[in-house]
Amino acid sequence: MRVESSGFAVIKKEKNQKRHVPDISYAFTHSVRSPKKSVLKIIDETKESLDVAMFLFTESDIAECIYRASKKGVRVRVISDRLQTERNPRQSANLARFLEAGIPVKINTHDGNMHLKMMISDNKRITAGSYNYTYSAEQKNDEVFMVIKDPSLAADWKKHFDNMWNDARRFADYSPTTEKTA
Repeated sequence: MRVESSGFAVIKKEKNQKRHVPDISYAFTHSVRSPKKSVLKIIDETKESLDVAMFLFTESDIAECIYRASKKGVRVRVISDRLQTERNPRQSANLARFLEAGIPVKINTHDGNMHLKMMISDNKRITAGSYNYTYSAEQKNDEVFMVIKDPSLAADWKKHFDNMWNDARRFADYSPTTEKTA
């Protein structure tokens, strides 16, 4: 049973119900497991759909992997942060390349940051953590990257992503030309 209160979801076990435990794995930077390798593996294994909400997106290997996924028929959508996109040429270049490949991209138009760092793969796996798709996240910062395999949780996260995607008041289609003139 899922209980939601003020946007906070809690999974509670009903009486006589076995507790469902999601399959969770994680990787810390500066350890034997690489978050970047995990991200690339998930993208490569994605067959149908990939939704990405990423605050900072400057890592070219990950951008290339997403580009390749779209070319093999994966339906990709990306949401990112407006200010990071305006201020960082690598980020705006990655997002522009996605647009050229036919990948729809949105950025926030609200005052706050679009600070999420998440991905939903094939509506079965979700990722979360502090890990942005950047060189610094992999090589310099102390970060964590979590992978949760659970279709039920993925459905909840996809609903949230879809709400953001369809919220024309808080998010808009990204266009490199409007960014430069704004």
